[in-house]
Amino acid sequence: MGKLLVYILLGLMLLVGGCATPEKEAPVIKSVLDGDWQSTKSRANVRFDHGKIIGSDGCNRFGGSYTVEGGRLSVGDHMMSTMMACPNMDQAMAFKTALKNAKVYENDGKTLTLFGEKGEVLETLFYLPTSMKPDTYYVTHYNNGKGGVVNVTKGSFVSMELLKDNRVIGSTGCNDYTSSYTTKDNAITIGFPATIRKMCPPELMEQEKNFTTALSHVHTITRNGDAYELRDEKGALQVILNAIIH
Repeated sequence: MGKLLVYILLGLMLLVGGCATPEKEAPVIKSVLDGDWQSTKSRANVRFDHGKIIGSDGCNRFGGSYTVEGGRLSVGDHMMSTMMACPNMDQAMAFKTALKNAKVYENDGKTLTLFGEKGEVLETLFYLPTSMKPDTYYVTHYNNGKGGVVNVTKGSFVSMELLKDNRVIGSTGCNDYTSSYTTKDNAITIGFPATIRKMCPPELMEQEKNFTTALSHVHTITRNGDAYELRDEKGALQVILNAIIH
């Protein structure tokens, strides 16, 4: 009878152990920071790119260097920056200070948390994917075909809308255009756009010619904060655009 009781107790212990809730898995910490990140508090953003750091504090552009080892981060002291004055200078300065003071980081691929030497949270950022999804974008700059990237003509609206059926439509600031496109990860190709034939002032006709040519040359997508930069196979910048906020 005693042995039977022992067997029953052992069976119950095994049953309880098998039903126990498994411990929650710890987030996967990635040692590589390469990519674009934006602050959860503001429009400040930063790109970590193989030891080089560039970004915007919400007012000024900055650049510098960094090193990583495991979960340790060290941003170089000599960070270059533009010197514009903005209403949110305190917030902008706080972002750059957080980067410079960060010593430890956690990166799960979606959220990057920067910690100080004592373990205090200095900044939390979210990942900005490089790939472009079907959406409507407005163009801010384009390659003028003369080795320069210029602003869209003042008073004109240049757009690009990626449709789910792999068509791209938009406006050159003069005529509407249409073409086809393919994307995969950070690669994009666009066929030479076909436009209607409405005549416009000479500066808009020149813009249309250069913009449509630039679109046909794009090959890769990179991010610069909120902006998407479309480059050709050699890395030359062709078009800069932003998603329209709905």
